[in-house]
Amino acid sequence: MTKLFSTVDVARRLGVAEHRIRYAIRSGQLAEPRWLVAGKSIFSDRDVRRIAEHFNVPIDREKKNYE
Repeated sequence: MTKLFSTVDVARRLGVAEHRIRYAIRSGQLAEPRWLVAGKSIFSDRDVRRIAEHFNVPIDREKKNYE
């Protein structure tokens, strides 16, 4: 089963401010997530990895924050 995360979840998992993630999506620096639920962005693990790469967050840090 695929895990899905809200923008808040992704921000906490990566240690990146939520507004920075939203801005990167709005400005076209990051692709929009594939899923929207009730107008809210929903991210997959793959999306989280892509966002981590964009913000240069090491994958090791990302795993420690959320496991």
